[in-house]
Amino acid sequence: MTNKENFKLYSKEEKITIINDFFDNHLGYRQCAKKYGISKTTLLYWVRAYRKKGKDGLESQIGKHRGPNKGRPKGTYKPRNRIEELERENLQLKIQIERLKKGYLTKGVGSKKEFIIISNKNTKL
Repeated sequence: MTNKENFKLYSKEEKITIINDFFDNHLGYRQCAKKYGISKTTLLYWVRAYRKKGKDGLESQIGKHRGPNKGRPKGTYKPRNRIEELERENLQLKIQIERLKKGYLTKGVGSKKEFIIISNKNTKL
C-alpha cells in the first residue's frame, strides 16, 4: 500500500488565510506549502486564481459545470468541413467492404452490436 495522504477539500476561508500568509509574510511557494502541508502546485493554482478572480476564484469547482458547451454528447460527430465529412464516409465504406469480404455484416452499435454471417464459408470471427 502506498503512503498517500487523504484528499482534503479546503474551504474558501482556509485558502484565503493561506494566501494572505503567503503575501503578508513574503514566503516562498515551497516554504508556505510546507508550512500548511499542501503541495507547491496547489498553492500556485490558488494564488493564480486569487490574482485573476479575487476571492471568488478560490471557490471549489468540484462537481460544477465549467462551461456552456463542455464536451460533446456521446455518440455524436460533427465534421468540421466537407473534406472531413467525405473522409469519414470513405472510412465507413472501407470498413463495410472489408466486412463483406469476410462474409458478415453488423447490426446495432456499441455493446448491442450483432455480427450477422451472410455466407456459408467457415470464417473466424
